[in-house]
Amino acid sequence: MAESKLKAPPSNGVARQVLPDKKREKKFLNLLTKITNVFNEYYILKTGYCVTLDKEKPFIVVLDEDNMALFKEVLGEIEYFHVLDNRKWKKALTDEGAYAAINDYAKHVTSQHEKNQVMEKLESYLDIILGCEKWESFMLSQDEEENAKLLNSLFNENEYIMFKPVNTCDSPDVIITKAIFPLAKESNVSKLYYSIQQINEELYCMVCDFQFDLFRVHGIHYFIGFDTDKTE
Repeated sequence: MAESKLKAPPSNGVARQVLPDKKREKKFLNLLTKITNVFNEYYILKTGYCVTLDKEKPFIVVLDEDNMALFKEVLGEIEYFHVLDNRKWKKALTDEGAYAAINDYAKHVTSQHEKNQVMEKLESYLDIILGCEKWESFMLSQDEEENAKLLNSLFNENEYIMFKPVNTCDSPDVIITKAIFPLAKESNVSKLYYSIQQINEELYCMVCDFQFDLFRVHGIHYFIGFDTDKTE
């Protein structure tokens, strides 16, 4: 069996690991590539969650046991790992002799303040997700032909779409783009679900759930609704 050159970066005395073969190395690097489509800067926790403090990227990636095992083979027993630049980290991992540069793009989190920030963000998202009582398949129209046309406009033509949630707390329409559904596309939209929560009289939250091949992605998006039946 050929030895992989993908090894763990030296960090705070954590032992360097070696992925066992080229097949798992390729899978790990593919995993990093797909995560980049969700966010490029993020924290990976040993519990399998990936989350960022970037307010423009309100997403959580949830790794399954096998994919989390890939990270553990590289990170050892590190509990909090901050990927500063996923694209450059991946490149550093694939370049033999580049391990000295890895800490420029990913590092072991030792600050308790930073850990607290990550956990507060993660727990706030999880509280919202756990509060979802009903999930709906993502459809833009009940008419099959019209739905296909709108999905094409959303995912292939990058258009803004007026979306009317169904069976969810009388939510108003919301304007959406494909940017709120990382990795989802017209061909796999059947794996996309959503749930609406009403936060107060005007504020709503749309939680998206997408099961990608390598992991699950949750998105949390707030929007304002106005009662069009009210008049001055």
